[in-house]
Parts: sequence; C-alpha cells; structure tokens
Amino acid sequence: MNHRLLQTAGFIVLVLMRAGPLRAQRAAPVETMNITGLEGDLLLSGHFRRNHNDRQNGQITDEKDLFFREEVALRTSGYFYHPNLVDWNAAVRLGFTQQRIEINDENFNSDGDITGYNLSGLFLKEKPVSVRAYAYKSDTFIDRSFARQIELDTRVNGAEVTVKGQIPMSLLYEKSDIYEESDIRTDDSNTDLLRFQATDARNTDLFTELIYEHEDTDKTAVFFADNAPPTIQDLPDRRDDLRVNNRWRFRDGSNTHTLYGQTRLLRRRGAHNNDLFSFNERLDLQHSDTLTTFYRARVINDETDTQKQDIYGGEVGFIKQYYESLDITGRFFAVDAKYDANTEK
Repeated sequence: MNHRLLQTAGFIVLVLMRAGPLRAQRAAPVETMNITGLEGDLLLSGHFRRNHNDRQNGQITDEKDLFFREEVALRTSGYFYHPNLVDWNAAVRLGFTQQRIEINDENFNSDGDITGYNLSGLFLKEKPVSVRAYAYKSDTFIDRSFARQIELDTRVNGAEVTVKGQIPMSLLYEKSDIYEESDIRTDDSNTDLLRFQATDARNTDLFTELIYEHEDTDKTAVFFADNAPPTIQDLPDRRDDLRVNNRWRFRDGSNTHTLYGQTRLLRRRGAHNNDLFSFNERLDLQHSDTLTTFYRARVINDETDTQKQDIYGGEVGFIKQYYESLDITGRFFAVDAKYDANTEK
C-alpha cells in the first residue's frame, strides 16, 4: 500500500512541476550558507511536595516527592546559496528529569532523558512550484526503579509540493512512526498520509476549497497483566476523507448575501468502521444595514460498528439591530433524529 502511495504522489508531482512558466528570480546575495537567526531557551523547573497523614487508627503515611527538569533548546534559520533556492530552519532540544519519591521507609527513583530535533527546508519558494520537506523527532525515556520504564518515541518525515496560481494546489506525503511504552501496554504504530488540497480563489466572493486525505495506519498494541502472558492486538486503520468548504458572497447593491458551509464524506475501515456523510449550509440574506435573515440546512448520516444515526435539521431566523449595542435575534429550528430503532424530534 505504501508503494502505491509513493507512485501516486510521484506521478502528481511530475504533473504539477509542469504547471506554469518560471518567473525571473529576484536579485539577492549569493552565499554558500547563511545563518539568519539563532536563539535558544533554557528551562529549569522543579517541585517538592510532602503529604503527611495521621489517621485515627494509628496508621501514619509520610510521602515526599521531589522532581527536577532541565532542558535546553536551540533554534536557527538560514539559507543555502540563495534565500529563494533553499530556505531552512532547524531546532534541537536536550533535557533530563529526576524524580525521588519516599513513602515511609520505601524509596522510588526515576531518571529520564528528553531529546529531539525539528528540520525543515523550503525549495524554490518564489517559483510557481515550490517544495517543502521536513523531519521531526522527539524521544522521552524514563527509567524507573519501581515499575516498567516509560518511553515515547515519535518520528515524522514528510514533503509537500505547492503550485501557486489562480487555483493554488498542494500535495503532501507524510510518514509517522510512534512508539509508546508504559506500565500496562505498548503501542507501536506506523502511518502514511497523503493529502491533496485545492483552493479556487479566482473570485474573492466565490471561495471554494477541496481537501482529500488518505491515511493508512498499522498499529500493534501489547497489553501486560500480572501473572499472565502478554496480549497482542492488531489495530489497523484505513481512512478516506473528502471535505468541500465554501463561502460564496452575492452582492445586491449595498447589501451582501452569503452562503457558507461544508460537505464531508468519510469512509474508515479497520479496527473501527465508520461511514459518514454530512452536509451543513447556512444562507445569510442582508436586507438592510440593520436586518438580516438566515436559513440553515443540516444532514448527518453516520454509521459505525455499533450504531447508525440519521439527523435532519433546519433553521430559520432573523437578526435585527436597533443600536450598536442592542441586537434582537429570533429563530425557529426543527430536528428529526433516528438512532437505530429510536427516534427523537
């Protein structure tokens, strides 16, 4: 599946790279490498907590909790050869944590490491076609003397191609790997995301945006229980999500009427199945500077493994302004909802 995603992404990139003639590059100083910014942060934090309980039955509990965290973060930016050729940003962080817990005569210690980086580069940003590549990594590891270790490892790599023009378009491919380990379970997931977005902005009064996402996740969860072998569970997830957003304005002299909303189609298969269709549109009619009426229609068809619901709704109303600080709103709405065998109106 990942191979087919890469082939599709590569084909669309080749098509987009042919869109539009190249424009003349602006004059700028040429340097092999230029660092335009450098900054850093130092974080030092800690707390101490003591809780002493003396119960009537004679039982005494004395608890002490001491925690420290030290973290350093550095961020820099610059460009290679020319700012319009490769514009880059980079950040790294390194930190440590220490926690000491004492309950009566028992001691519980934990020590942790925090590491991570964030890299991104924007290529040909002044051209009709530009490319953005990025990589992110974050690791948190805590070694505990009284229980299993805690580990959270996140890695994200991606690239996005953007085509400028009257109808801007972008194509993004992202791969993320997340590993999480705690006392009771371990989660290991790998996700491939392909997203296409197009915006029709040729007329500022007729804004339309289309977003399509295909996400493919393979996840394995291992559950731990006392005196029992681990339980392994596969949790795959395949998602196709299409959304169309609109904001259309129609002018009638000095008055402006607006129709805006979203239509969405979702199909999910895997550990959890879901089919969703939603339609939500609202029309605002401006009759004068102080009077507006509005009309809204809403449809939701949502079906999962355990439930199916159909919701149909409508609304009409008005907004009347008498003063700058006084508005009167009136509305009438109706909803007809059906949940499996039950209905609600």
